[in-house]
Amino acid sequence: MNTNLKKLIWSLLALFLSINFSQAQFVDYDPAYYAANDFELTNLEIPVSEIYPGGDNRLGIPMLNQPVYETISSAQKWLSDDEMVLGVWYKGEAKAFPIRIISWHEVVETQFGREKVMVTYAPLTASGQAYAGADFGISALVYNNNTLLYDKETRSLWTQLDGHAVTGEKAAKKLKQIPVVYTNWGNWKAKFADTKVLSINNGQGIDYSKAAYAKYEETVELPYPVSITKNKLPFKSKVIGIEVDGKFKAYPFSRLTASTEDFFNGMKIRIQYNHETNATWVTDEEGTLIPSVVCYWYAWYAFHYDTKIYGFLPKVVPLAVVNEE
Repeated sequence: MNTNLKKLIWSLLALFLSINFSQAQFVDYDPAYYAANDFELTNLEIPVSEIYPGGDNRLGIPMLNQPVYETISSAQKWLSDDEMVLGVWYKGEAKAFPIRIISWHEVVETQFGREKVMVTYAPLTASGQAYAGADFGISALVYNNNTLLYDKETRSLWTQLDGHAVTGEKAAKKLKQIPVVYTNWGNWKAKFADTKVLSINNGQGIDYSKAAYAKYEETVELPYPVSITKNKLPFKSKVIGIEVDGKFKAYPFSRLTASTEDFFNGMKIRIQYNHETNATWVTDEEGTLIPSVVCYWYAWYAFHYDTKIYGFLPKVVPLAVVNEE
């Protein structure tokens, strides 16, 4: 296939997609079907047909906007060293969010210093993220099995995994990402002796003895369809996903050593990884924590189909094609 023909095909495909998306903006929808009322589904960045109801209504998941914390000594009574937490160190404060607690709430609105921060966890994609800002809610809708959040000001929908607005007035906007560390409690408290930890006393009637969807990780099935998949890795294998200036790379747990260094899109990345505990620590070459996300491979790829994969050779381009171009 010559170069001009390939360019023509790509142009026609782009035109087809743009027409379909512009038409999708005017699709009539039943609010009851989408499990919530008054969400703004104009200015679609994603197909409306790929948004699925993940619950009966938007109040089904009890997010925390007045979280209760404990000290290390108090948490030692119920939190073991090998339990996984999301750790956030920001504005000189350290806080830990045990997976088995935050998985029931998915969103914790809190403060670091004077800045409001939203710490999130989506159980179906196993992705923990933190973003600057507050006044968000959980829509009970999912896209690529990932929780869709909404801002209370415009009712626009936002993806939890990468903090992008995909509908409404805020469409194409992106939240400021704050570094989150996926690690075990023993590792986190050793680094931050003054850390606070999300308390076991945050929910009434919730069984915090195990995480929400505790058996989900052991299955191969996905509850909802995903837009695109690639079987280079097992769907539910864990990866660290990193974005550097609009370029994306996945670092599979299976390819990491105790200390992995990589140079990606102009940035030197250092990853400390413990194979026994799955504790991670992702920094630049100066040792400063950088934004990253631990999640299932299928989820990272569904959002970043052009991702590179650490430990895999790049796709080989035939010499004849190179010469032709």
